[in-house]
Amino acid sequence: MRPRFEFEGSLAADVGNYDRFNATGVLNIPISDNVAVRIAGQRVRRDGFMSDGTGDDKGEAVRASFLAEPTDNFSVLISFDWAHQGGKGPGATLRKPCAALGRTGVSCFVADPYTGVGDLASFYTSVGLAAQTRNPFTDGNYYGVGLNMDWTTTLGTVSLVGGYRAANVRYVTTATSWQLREQQEPWQKSVELRLASPSAQPFQYVFGAYYLDTDMKARANGENAPRRNYSDQHTNLWGWTGALFSQLTYGFTDAFRVTGGLRYTYEKKNSDSARYTLNNTVGPDPVIPDLPVGAPANIVRGSRDWNKVTWKAGVEFDAGPRNFLYASVGTGFKAGGFFYGPVGSQTYEPEKVTSYTVGSKNRFLDNKLQLNIEAFYSDYKDQQLSFVKLIGVSSTLVTENAGKSHAYGFELESEFLATPTTRLGTQIQYLKAKYDSFSYLTLAAPPATSACKVTAGVPQATVNCDGQPPLRAPEWTINGSIEQSFPLANGGRFAAEARGRYETEFQNDVSYVPETQGKPTARIDLSLSYQAPDNRWSIQGYVNNVTDVVTIASATMSNAYPNNQAVGIVLYAPRTFGVRGQVRF
Repeated sequence: MRPRFEFEGSLAADVGNYDRFNATGVLNIPISDNVAVRIAGQRVRRDGFMSDGTGDDKGEAVRASFLAEPTDNFSVLISFDWAHQGGKGPGATLRKPCAALGRTGVSCFVADPYTGVGDLASFYTSVGLAAQTRNPFTDGNYYGVGLNMDWTTTLGTVSLVGGYRAANVRYVTTATSWQLREQQEPWQKSVELRLASPSAQPFQYVFGAYYLDTDMKARANGENAPRRNYSDQHTNLWGWTGALFSQLTYGFTDAFRVTGGLRYTYEKKNSDSARYTLNNTVGPDPVIPDLPVGAPANIVRGSRDWNKVTWKAGVEFDAGPRNFLYASVGTGFKAGGFFYGPVGSQTYEPEKVTSYTVGSKNRFLDNKLQLNIEAFYSDYKDQQLSFVKLIGVSSTLVTENAGKSHAYGFELESEFLATPTTRLGTQIQYLKAKYDSFSYLTLAAPPATSACKVTAGVPQATVNCDGQPPLRAPEWTINGSIEQSFPLANGGRFAAEARGRYETEFQNDVSYVPETQGKPTARIDLSLSYQAPDNRWSIQGYVNNVTDVVTIASATMSNAYPNNQAVGIVLYAPRTFGVRGQVRF
């Protein structure tokens, strides 16, 4: 939030189960009539909901903003931010075919769903695999500086937006059900210059240029449990992106407008990376040598560049004072890159998409009902898909291209003030999507229960997933809310609110096996709050996930599946509850 030219601030705290204690504070100080500073800070503490302590949330963040408006036509906003993420980080449990556990059904958790892999050692050691660590951690520091300058002229508003971001991240995680260790030091700097015309004229325009410079240095170690070794990746990536863009809008009448835009993008990426193998190295807490050992098992060295012109066109029509219709078509482009693939297959190509949308935004019943609806169709070529597969003797995160895919559906959003104290909200998304052409090669093929067609080969099997839906793409997502206020004679009010979210099933992993599929779930959150007169202070009690439903966030099948038939499952939080309070001044 931008600083304001008035003194204000707030303090807030959130106390709940799993020893939650979060605190936030905001202070806005006007230094003069046209200079202000805003400082915000946050401290988050919550223990993990998994039995091994993972799934916690611990961190701190600070943001400071400086705003100067020396004239009505010129402003400068400078911001600084820092955040630290600590704790054990996300965790996983295990899920297997029910028959392998002597139970009925298709897919079953091996124990209580919130049992972390650190407490499931027997499901590894019983088949000759090393147990998972009970000492995962995350230690990440994130920094940023931003600049935004706006100068209003007779030609329009000239904006200069610049930024620098950097991070220093270390972690050890078992959130995939096997151990990953990584150190990252990425940074990026960017600048954008644009001219936007005044809004109160029939012909409107935006012209701009953009530049982004990136660098990533990282070292990562990934466990290959069956082979009792670890990979040792030394990644060095750098590159830059430049773009020129424009958008023109012309109003033929006060109610009817047409829009067109062009963007030229050039992107260059470079890699000087190597991957080694640490043989005879096992968990749960392996000793990783400081320097690489032996000859590289894989070298990814090279330079690639891509360029593309993308465009958009659209129409807008004001059908009434509170009714807006629009339609658009446009193309998109995402550059390719590098990954640790076999020689001759270490890069992926750009992703291209053509998207069509048509929609309407409306207010009815004297502004009491807001109803927005949008239909869309997207046609992808070479869609980029990231997943883990076995390359050589290592489980490797790769990015490959699905030859062709498409998606269509609609989104509906409504908000209805049924009475002066009753508000109803609804958001509905329908998504129908599938890969028209997608297959990949792997040394560790999914089992016969896969929904994809698996063809054995030497040394690699072909997995053909044509016709399968994209990952993490439920067909239906429905959100609903109801808020009932109870005004009081003293000017304060009570408010009761209920929110619900329903998702249909979706697949999480390119193996497309039943164990990695998320089932339909419905989650309900409830809250009751009191707001004092003039909104000076408030207090709220809440319960999230009231019915304590188990909801899968992600799932990954590892190369140890042939040994233990288990996949790693990350879950959303179980039932949580607490009290929030806030004081404003």
